Amino acid sequence: MELVSGPSAGSSSASSRNAEAACDVGKVMTGSGFAVDNGAGQAIVNEVRPRGFNTTPTAVFLQAHEEDSYSGSWSLRGWAICADSVSGLAFSSIGHAFDDVDGMEVTGTCASGKRLLSGGHVISMIDLTAREGEIGVHNLDVTQNLVGGQSTQVEVEAERLARSDESWSLGGYAICATA
Repeated sequence: MELVSGPSAGSSSASSRNAEAACDVGKVMTGSGFAVDNGAGQAIVNEVRPRGFNTTPTAVFLQAHEEDSYSGSWSLRGWAICADSVSGLAFSSIGHAFDDVDGMEVTGTCASGKRLLSGGHVISMIDLTAREGEIGVHNLDVTQNLVGGQSTQVEVEAERLARSDESWSLGGYAICATA
């Protein structure tokens, strides 16, 4: 296994950033992470989505937006945990909810005989003209539904950070492998 760091996405006062970390050819991604540098609590990561070929994850895509107008320079960087091969590795969507409520939760479980390796999320504003960065994930929990000492379930919770009546959606992702 190895940890691959993607390139830093910018260091300016732009209101949004995209970043990606990809495994070398022939390797698969078993987990991911990210860092927001100099965001001063104003940059919200609204997407941590595995990417891959035929549902085998090989990279992670990240997107962050400023919560409020922030004049500081900030950057976004992603990491991928990569391996040569993992039996039965796949990623899948674990649910999708949308509404104009203040908080949402989606939960998903790996297929029978599989265990959870990692999770991710995506937040989207339903109105494409709505301002991004007003919704934040406050919990990505992978400790529920333990089977034989291995977690098989992921839960993602998000909430509105600013007062608005915009509809938004929350989706979750699970990377699972044969137990």
